[in-house]
Amino acid sequence: MVSSLYSICVNDALMKHFGFCSIYLISMIFFFASCKDNLQPHKVENFDTEINYVPYYLEVYRADSFYLKGFYQQSYKILDDLFKEYAPLNQFGLFEMQTYIKSAYQTKNYDMIKPTFIKLMNTWGFVPKTAFSDSILSNAWDRVKIDEEKIVSSENSYKEKINWTLRETIVAIKLQDQNFRGRNGEDSIDRQHIILLKDIFNKYGYPDFRLIGNSRSDENIDLLVVFNHISDNLEEDEYIFFRESLLKYVRKGTASPVCLAFLEDKRCFDIGEPTVYGTFGTDISFGEKRLKVDTLEVNKKRKSIGLPSLQYSKFKRDRIESLFNQ
Repeated sequence: MVSSLYSICVNDALMKHFGFCSIYLISMIFFFASCKDNLQPHKVENFDTEINYVPYYLEVYRADSFYLKGFYQQSYKILDDLFKEYAPLNQFGLFEMQTYIKSAYQTKNYDMIKPTFIKLMNTWGFVPKTAFSDSILSNAWDRVKIDEEKIVSSENSYKEKINWTLRETIVAIKLQDQNFRGRNGEDSIDRQHIILLKDIFNKYGYPDFRLIGNSRSDENIDLLVVFNHISDNLEEDEYIFFRESLLKYVRKGTASPVCLAFLEDKRCFDIGEPTVYGTFGTDISFGEKRLKVDTLEVNKKRKSIGLPSLQYSKFKRDRIESLFNQ
């Protein structure tokens, strides 16, 4: 009931043509709803917050690169070794657990497939029917034959771990962020989001899959673009807070390195400084405002937070485009 009030408030603001719920009201709704839930962050088995996840991100990109080139044994070996040292993250857009399953299937390491599918369902809310959009993943699913009772129990286990009030709050932030882009009231919405996100960070840390579950095709809760958008409305102390917090969460394996890159690069662009990670302002579409890139320096910075080289990013983009154009 209380959690729904925030969404109602958002929708009402939209219907009133840029009318806003007060920052105070939104903050108080979130505060009381969070207290009502009284849920603690779910800890993934063997997840160690002292482990530095930067090497993990880089190895996932290396495995992804091998997989895209058809070197499935190398991809499988990298991920198999990696998951023995790190609790997997199955990052949005990379989905290394699915890559692990597909690599295992194509290299006949069949014993790993069933437990990995079950972990996907328990921890990330994987929906089995989505496997059918990928022929290799579908073949792997058909081979292991997980019974319906296990699927249902895994689904329930996943749902029990989620702070649903916090998830609905993130969904509302995403909704507002997109609906007010380029429209009157954009800056006011960004200020509201800055206050809310700072409260969330202070109370929970970064709201990752352990807290609010995974993104779905119909409900993307990833905050990458939100951090890009709020950057030019941050006071200096707020910018430092989010930059340092995100760097900490990146290393802990809760926030994506792309979140940090989007925040910093947009900030640099707005004040006319060189891009740090090459994620914003470098495209030809920026015309005269386009930022020049020192590729060697940018790649060093990218590697330091777990991002792949600019060359890899172009390779993957071109590879995906070629698959869609076949």
